[in-house]
Amino acid sequence: MADHQEIREILDRMERMERKMRKCRRKYKRSSRSRRRRSCSGSGSRERRRERRQQTRSRSRQSKSSSEAEEPMIDAQSPQADIEIVENQSQEAQLCVNDLFGERLYQDTVWAPNVNSEIAVRWEEILLKGIPEENLKTFLKDNPPPENCPRLVAPKINEILKGILPDTAISRDSQIVVRQEKISASIAAIARVLTGIIDDSSISNKKTFIESLLTASKLLSDLHHDESMIRRNLILSNVDKNMQNTLQSTVIDEFLFGINLEETVKSAKAMQTTGKDLKKGPEKSKNWKRPSRASWKSYGKSDGIVESDQKPPYRKQSFQSSKSHQHSMRPKDSKSSRRQH
Repeated sequence: MADHQEIREILDRMERMERKMRKCRRKYKRSSRSRRRRSCSGSGSRERRRERRQQTRSRSRQSKSSSEAEEPMIDAQSPQADIEIVENQSQEAQLCVNDLFGERLYQDTVWAPNVNSEIAVRWEEILLKGIPEENLKTFLKDNPPPENCPRLVAPKINEILKGILPDTAISRDSQIVVRQEKISASIAAIARVLTGIIDDSSISNKKTFIESLLTASKLLSDLHHDESMIRRNLILSNVDKNMQNTLQSTVIDEFLFGINLEETVKSAKAMQTTGKDLKKGPEKSKNWKRPSRASWKSYGKSDGIVESDQKPPYRKQSFQSSKSHQHSMRPKDSKSSRRQH
């Protein structure tokens, strides 16, 4: 819309210029005629006047014919030139915008060529509603994993870890196992097609088919691996921190943490115990001081037990001193007090 408006403005300017040119021509013709009349009035011969009139008429006709021939050329060529000018200006403005704001953060989606309409409709139905359970079971049965690729089977949880994990973690793990079974069935179907293409010599343009199928199978196998790693991380969140590093070092095979998980755990525990035995204990400092008497008293009162190696917090009193202490603490009789008075 902006380009059309600019073109219209340019055409309006050109029309205004043409009108001004016509006015200037008319003024020039009028002034030339008045000058010739004056010159002819000075000369008395009529013939000369006629000749001059004929000359002026012929010149005016020639000028009209030349102006009419030039005007359509201007009208025909001017819009194309104006369009080119406008296009150049728009390109320059776009370059300035790109320099200021940079490239777009989210580019337009790049689409592949169209697929057969029947295939596209079936894919859209599955993407919106999913596959029914009965059809899903038949698909999984018809596409088992190949014999020479047993890693396509979803790995199991080790028996040691099943007793530790809560019910929520086990149910979540089973959901991920179902996804891995779907992925393995799709890889098996692609593998069947690949082997058929490779074995058949009559198929032309094998390379393109094989490359596209290989990329699809690689992406699905990577997705299968990602799902198994998610399962491992969910289980490790419920394991002791001291044993997480040992479990992470294991390799996935039939089980998530390897067949020999029990042996690895035992060896890790043995290493921890031997490390504790070899660890050097804290040494007693030579600047050790005997505790004060007040600290010994507080220790005896709080614990109530004095070890044989420790010194008792107070000395035992003799039998006579204890007796005299008890006698002094007894109250005196009233009679003895009266006698003394």
